[in-house]
Amino acid sequence: MKKALVLCLVLVSAVTMLAGCENDNKTNNTSSTNSNTSSSVSTQSTASVTESSTESSKSLYAPIELKMRTSDDMRTIVRKTDIGEFSGFSYTKGTASVYNDNILTVSANYKFSGTYDDLKKYLEYLKQFEKEHVYVSVVRIKPDNEIFAFSVDTEAPYIRDGVSVSNDDIGKVIDKYSVDKMKLTDAFLKFHDEYSYKSATINYFLNDDGMASIDMDKDFNNYNGFVTYKEAVTNDGNFTFAEAMSIDKTPVDGDTITNAKYTLLTDKFNKN
Repeated sequence: MKKALVLCLVLVSAVTMLAGCENDNKTNNTSSTNSNTSSSVSTQSTASVTESSTESSKSLYAPIELKMRTSDDMRTIVRKTDIGEFSGFSYTKGTASVYNDNILTVSANYKFSGTYDDLKKYLEYLKQFEKEHVYVSVVRIKPDNEIFAFSVDTEAPYIRDGVSVSNDDIGKVIDKYSVDKMKLTDAFLKFHDEYSYKSATINYFLNDDGMASIDMDKDFNNYNGFVTYKEAVTNDGNFTFAEAMSIDKTPVDGDTITNAKYTLLTDKFNKN
C-alpha cells in the first residue's frame, strides 16, 4: 500500500513539472516572437528613414562633370579661321566664379573682324560646346570702317583643387550661362544694325537678378533722337533700360550731338 501511494505521488509530481515546463516554453516563445516583431519594426523604421533621407538628397540636376581646360584646349575650341579675320587670342586661368568661390573658370578671348553674319556664324559654331560646359560669356563690338571688331570671351568652369562641390551648387553656376545667345544677339541687331554706335558689350552671363545685359555707348544727332530710340526699344518688349545712364550733349557745327551710355536688360532669352 505504501509503495502504491509513493508511486502515485511521484506521478503527480512529474505531471506538475511537465506542465510548468510547457508554460515556460510558451512564455519563452512569446518573448522571442515579440522580440522578433520589435526587431522587424525597428528595421523597417530604419529603412524608411534611410529611403526618405536618400530621396531628399537627390540632386535637382543631372550629374555634371567639369573639366579644367588648358590654353591649347581653349585655342582648339575657339579658333575658327574661316570666319572673319583673326586678330588675337589670350587665355586666363583661375578666376573664381562670382557665385561660388570653389568653382573657378578658364577664359579664352578671341578677337576677329568681320560682319554681323560672321559674328552669328561664330556664335552658332561655339554653341556645340555648351554640352561640354564651354560657354560664350561676353561679346564686345566696335564699328570699324564699315566692318566690326569683335572680342569674344568663352569660359569653361572647373572645380578648385582639393575641395568638394555639390552637384546642385555646380548646377546653379551652370544656370548662369543658360541664355539663348543667338536669339539675344538677333534682338540686339534689330535696333543696332548700323554703325552709329561707338561700342556695345553683350553680357550673356546672368546677373544676380537673372538678367543678361548689353552696355551701350551710342551717339544721336540730338536728344529727341535718343528719346525716339528709347521708346522704340521699350515698346518692342525684349529690353528694359537700367536706371543708371549718362547723357552728354555736345554742340557740333550748330547741332547738338547727344552721347548716351546706358545698359539694356533682359530675361526674355533665358533657357530655364
